[in-house]
Amino acid sequence: MSSGSSTPSATSSWRSGNTGGIDGGVVTTIAKGKVRGPRVLSCGPVQCQIGGHGYDGAAWEPTELWSGHHLPGLSALSMMSGNADELRGNVREAFRRGASFLKLCVTGGVVGAHDRLTDTRFTVDEIAVAVQEAAARGTYVTVHAHNNQGIRNAVEAGARCVEHGTDLDEATATLMATHDVALVPTFAVVEKLLHDPCGRRPRRVGPRPGEWVSGNG
Repeated sequence: MSSGSSTPSATSSWRSGNTGGIDGGVVTTIAKGKVRGPRVLSCGPVQCQIGGHGYDGAAWEPTELWSGHHLPGLSALSMMSGNADELRGNVREAFRRGASFLKLCVTGGVVGAHDRLTDTRFTVDEIAVAVQEAAARGTYVTVHAHNNQGIRNAVEAGARCVEHGTDLDEATATLMATHDVALVPTFAVVEKLLHDPCGRRPRRVGPRPGEWVSGNG
């Protein structure tokens, strides 16, 4: 940020879609100049299916208590939905709190405690609800997705971007290209997990995209 570059897009914008969870208070505080920082384009809380990737509560903890872990205005990692109506309400709440776009988890994840990479989350119709709400505000949906079925569901529903795409095959890549859907492969995340100095390994990700192996994490 302090490089002195004359190119604003290179130094003043940060898209938080890969991580999610930045609440509107952070965005507003930076925008008003009260705290020095880049222009933040945030998805706000990531939209997740009940029991799916993005829920980090204990197995014994009721889902409805999850929001108690949030720090309003600062951090809200994810919002849980059990059906299309709940998802519509949650994405509207995310926009009310200042989200610039939406992120949905449509497959399992590498470090999720409650799912597998081969799982799909949200139906095409449910993802389409988020796409509809985003389009009504002139913005878009990006998705966390590792497996091909989840990616194809998101493309069919109208998502504009796929993050990770670890198991992406040629047919699905062609489908994405046909629909002008972007890919953010996040190789740095995989590299970090595979070389964790603490010895933790992801449960089902291999040294190359698309290869599942068993780790010790």
